[in-house]
Amino acid sequence: MLIEDEPIPLELRIVDEHKLQELQCAICLGLLSHPRQCKNGHLFCETCVLRSIQRSPKCPSCRCPLSENELSRSLFVEKHINTLNLYCKNHFKYQPNQKEWLLDADGCNEVFINEEMKKHEAACPYNWVDCSWNKKCSRVRKKDLEAHLEQCEWRMVACRHCGGQFCARKLEEHFETCSSVDVLCELCGAGFKRMEMESHLLKSCQELLIHCPYGCKEKIIRKNLKQHLQGNIVEHFESMRLLHQRQLQSLEISYQNELRIRDQEIQILKRKSKNETKVIWVIEGWRKTSQQHYVSSKRFEMASCKWFFGLYPDGDVEESKGHLSIFLFVEKQPPKGKLVSVRFSITLVNFKDQNKIIKKELKTSFPLKDNQPGWGDKKLIKTSLITEESGFLLNDELRIESELLIKQITHII
Repeated sequence: MLIEDEPIPLELRIVDEHKLQELQCAICLGLLSHPRQCKNGHLFCETCVLRSIQRSPKCPSCRCPLSENELSRSLFVEKHINTLNLYCKNHFKYQPNQKEWLLDADGCNEVFINEEMKKHEAACPYNWVDCSWNKKCSRVRKKDLEAHLEQCEWRMVACRHCGGQFCARKLEEHFETCSSVDVLCELCGAGFKRMEMESHLLKSCQELLIHCPYGCKEKIIRKNLKQHLQGNIVEHFESMRLLHQRQLQSLEISYQNELRIRDQEIQILKRKSKNETKVIWVIEGWRKTSQQHYVSSKRFEMASCKWFFGLYPDGDVEESKGHLSIFLFVEKQPPKGKLVSVRFSITLVNFKDQNKIIKKELKTSFPLKDNQPGWGDKKLIKTSLITEESGFLLNDELRIESELLIKQITHII
């Protein structure tokens, strides 16, 4: 491609304008772009002549028959165009209002032949570049960038008071609130850092109007406090006595409220502990235990009843044979006339992978209907899957966990 697409018309950049007439397209009258010729040597821009022969397959100049395949390059013209002297693109500036390119008096005045211009323009010091501080900043000439960066309003600068980094355009705004700026107290004229102002007023400013610290209703300037105290000793002792009395009464009320809240919390915890529990059942020597027909956990109390879990390593009935069956039993039934609703979980722990644990959520009410002895899962897991390799055993130990909650105790008529 001899002539690259340029934002500036190439004919505008030609130094020797008279040469433009020799290299004009016979159709658009502009400088030839990708020149193509008919068999008689008439020259056109490639895009111009292709559009023309689509409408009429003849040369626009000599009218000889012409197709796309009959078009040829003109090496002489291409070489001539490549050796034209051109102004650098930065020799011009664009006027958006007029939508045209004009000469830029402050632009680049370098002249190169067309085929060397690309190399120059890649490094031209008059190229427009972005400010590295902020894209909102206006673009600058490459040659002016270093000086611009040192003065750019978007550059980061250190606050001379606190040392923090801030955008230069917002530095003055920062000074208005900077805690390390030196300020003067408007009351006494003392100087210190802004961050110390609150402490100064609270503790030491001698010109500040303050309440009497001993309970009287007067306000005095701090520097006159000693004189005020000496002149009102009896009144201040009485004020302090009343103040301390009120404080003690307030503390007593607060203490009693705190005791009442703590007592309520203790009662709630006691009630909760009676109705909620967690059971961890570790069965040691599983290989031997799995040969037994039935094994049970230790008893535990909840809602005035004694509970336990019962486990059948090879199923409790014929239909569950080959599976681990586990049930919740109540040894001491609820008092006559009461129905205990319980929600509980049964979790078979996997020691290798927590994502492979087996957990069942169950709920029922005791006493059970139809004289059932317990409630649980007849086929929790195939017994053959309970191995060290599967992760359900660790050192021949099986671990079962359960969380139980008494939901409701109902009186039955």
